[in-house]
Amino acid sequence: MFGKNELGFTYDLQVSDPGECVGQLPKNVMSSIDPGSTLDFSGAHHATRMPNLALFTGGGFPFTRMPDLGETAVLMGANPSAGEIEAFLNLMGQFGDSTGAAATRVVVMRTLQPSRMADKDILVVGSADLARNDQLFEDAPVGFRNERVEVARLAPLERFFGWFAPERRDNPEDIETAVGPANGFEGLTSFPSPYSKDRHVVAVLSSQPDALPQLTSLLPTADAKAQIRGDLVVRSGTEFKAYQVRSTHWRGELPWWLGIGYWFAQRPFMLALAAILAAVLIGFPLYYSLKAHGRRRLAGSDHE
Repeated sequence: MFGKNELGFTYDLQVSDPGECVGQLPKNVMSSIDPGSTLDFSGAHHATRMPNLALFTGGGFPFTRMPDLGETAVLMGANPSAGEIEAFLNLMGQFGDSTGAAATRVVVMRTLQPSRMADKDILVVGSADLARNDQLFEDAPVGFRNERVEVARLAPLERFFGWFAPERRDNPEDIETAVGPANGFEGLTSFPSPYSKDRHVVAVLSSQPDALPQLTSLLPTADAKAQIRGDLVVRSGTEFKAYQVRSTHWRGELPWWLGIGYWFAQRPFMLALAAILAAVLIGFPLYYSLKAHGRRRLAGSDHE
């Protein structure tokens, strides 16, 4: 289920057939939904792979997990400009549109306060200079070093295990070629919070803070939702380029068999290979067992 699902009911009123080419409208028929009806999702599994900016643009996740944003901390600059404040209010309005509730318990900070952020998801809104904070952005997919954008590089061990990750990751060198030469940065990035393993950071940044309102106003559009995914998104005009730089992990609880099914669902080739391997492992012992059984039957017939 996604953030913008709609539930619809269709009534199909069947009446007796009076014959060919004879129309008849139902009379004295009423249809309604019992006001005591409920939709029971108590047995549903709540889990997803994070970070995933598609969930952020689609429904404000992970912040809207609490409708009043009671577990959200917003980090802005020490002296936010009018554009940064407008972008912040745009996002709060979009979250409220997704949840149907006002963001009454969100905590806004102008400086990094790790003790207050330890139990919260963190939303960063403002100038791209905020990404220079090495403490918060240490594990971010993108950073700013020496006045240029730098994409996080993967260690050799990370590259090896990337072959077995459930998501496809983009080559950091290719991303840096596309992003690095740009004049500044405008986009989104997401990564695990350095203060809690179960929390995440989403940063909405721009080297030109006055462009932030336009960036945030584009996020709810259908075109943006179709383009945005992964943990790094760069805006170019009305277009968004999305990348997956770092590995993802589960947030929430999912049974192990569904986790295995999800992994194979992302790799149909591996699923086909596993099916062939299973057929070989089952087929060969079964073949030799039936062959041995046939020899025993033939040997019994000779004795008779």
